[in-house]
Amino acid sequence: MSSSLQEQRAARMGYGTATPARRPATPAPTARTVAGKRIYGNVYDVATGNYYERRRASLRDDAERLQQSRTEEQQVTQFARARGMAPSDVHTLLAAVREHELSPRGREVVEKRLLQTAEALRKEHGTEQTQKTFERYSQFAAALKAEVPTLFDRAEQAGLGGHIDLIRVGAQYAEPVATKE
Repeated sequence: MSSSLQEQRAARMGYGTATPARRPATPAPTARTVAGKRIYGNVYDVATGNYYERRRASLRDDAERLQQSRTEEQQVTQFARARGMAPSDVHTLLAAVREHELSPRGREVVEKRLLQTAEALRKEHGTEQTQKTFERYSQFAAALKAEVPTLFDRAEQAGLGGHIDLIRVGAQYAEPVATKE
């Protein structure tokens, strides 16, 4: 390859010149990319959809509660996005709520489970780390109650308190993620 031809190509690509290379125009979206955005546009759709589609199916004859469920799903998505939650963790949280809605636990069971959870976490991480985990979970629970009160109330009525998966997930997301500005 001759030196001049190579230099010409390098110049077209922006090498060796003070001006930056031209960027190709953004290609028009294809049907496949449009469908992909529609299917995968919201990373929380699958995580929340599993729970809320079942819930909406049971509420199909009650327009008011159906609208509340849709609003709640949006609140959960916003809450998860603000905290940078992994979709799998959102799914874990909602699956625990669903499980406890189907078979609610009594107050005695919740208190006993809370002690068992505290003991299991103490054995895994030590007393000091367990206390920090519970403090961070309390922050998470307070934020959830403030931002998605209907979900929090349903979970509390079903006896979800003290569930080890809920505490582990909640402790990871006690603080909202700093936004990029």
